[in-house]
Amino acid sequence: MSTHNEKLLELAMQRAVHGKGDLAASLAETCLAPGAGLTEKELTLAFDIVRILINSVDVGIRRHLSEYLADRSDLPSDLVTALIHDDIAVAYPVLVHNQMLNDETLIEVVEKRGKLHQMAVSIRDQVSKHVSCALTATADLDVIESLLYNKAAKIDAETLDRKSTRLNSSHQIISYA
Repeated sequence: MSTHNEKLLELAMQRAVHGKGDLAASLAETCLAPGAGLTEKELTLAFDIVRILINSVDVGIRRHLSEYLADRSDLPSDLVTALIHDDIAVAYPVLVHNQMLNDETLIEVVEKRGKLHQMAVSIRDQVSKHVSCALTATADLDVIESLLYNKAAKIDAETLDRKSTRLNSSHQIISYA
């Protein structure tokens, strides 16, 4: 058995939360890092361990795992869902950087999560017209401003005009140059 596998096995057997934190860090560094060269079976096992860990470790450790996973294109969908609906510290790296997230998923986050999740969605490299529409529908000026500053966002002019009129009529005037 390799040294990495022995260490992971030893840490997995520990019941202390500290041991789980060490396991998460070791897992991220040895198995989830780019170029780890895992087989499909090993990767499936690593993701199974991550699923267990995200339900039993603190936010800081979950954030660490999320940062390692954010750019991956091979994440299981249930793991992505768990991460993006977690605390914003955990959700942020995946919401901003993961290219697996489709419009339907992003719109669900915008509609079901709070302002900080919405802000993370608004600064993605790719924001479609549908997602922009959902973001403007929040009527949150900070979210809309963040979206407007995102040069890569596709914003439907008609949607923005309707939202601008509605905001102006409720005495919340916005203007962007």
